[in-house]
Amino acid sequence: MSTDFRELQAADRRRVILDTLRRDPHYEVNDAILQSVLDTFGHRVGRNQVKEDLVWLCEQSLVNLRDLAGVAVATLTTAGYNVAEARVIHPGVRRGDPPDPMR
Repeated sequence: MSTDFRELQAADRRRVILDTLRRDPHYEVNDAILQSVLDTFGHRVGRNQVKEDLVWLCEQSLVNLRDLAGVAVATLTTAGYNVAEARVIHPGVRRGDPPDPMR
């Protein structure tokens, strides 16, 4: 698998994670739920990969992370919300569709 394809997959996983957090009423989701959501979008990855993506997003200040008995819980930051809403472009995160003004 080429590096470009891996980077594209990682960027799309990160977008799915941010979008999932954006849709949660509390902007907060754990790594097990995120793994299930990623599965539905065709990203069959292990929890370690989900946690690696969350750490990357945290390093970019797009999410905050905390550990609850070995479960990673991610909370969307304002910067992450803006990326999820396609208001801001962030390298390493695939740009999603712009928000629908009619929703």
